[in-house]
Amino acid sequence: MEPTNIRERNTDKIPVICIDKDTIKKFLIPDHITLSQFIYFYRQKLKLKPDCVIYVQIEGRKLINFNDIIGDLFDLYHSDDFCLYLHISNEAYMG
Repeated sequence: MEPTNIRERNTDKIPVICIDKDTIKKFLIPDHITLSQFIYFYRQKLKLKPDCVIYVQIEGRKLINFNDIIGDLFDLYHSDDFCLYLHISNEAYMG
């Protein structure tokens, strides 16, 4: 299925591809939520521990503010295949 077809059928959803170390996860998420809301969902979906810190980059180098809206990030940074690629890394926090 082509990502452009997904956007045509779901105009209020954004195709997001999360790249985390060796895994790639695909999500179709609402365009009006913030990145922090998505990270909360992502953390629950992957059953990450609360002491795990998450870093998000776009295009492999730009750190993103967690208060940014996913739809705005898509407008700025979507790839040629009309997907938003998020490079997610996590590590345990010791405090």
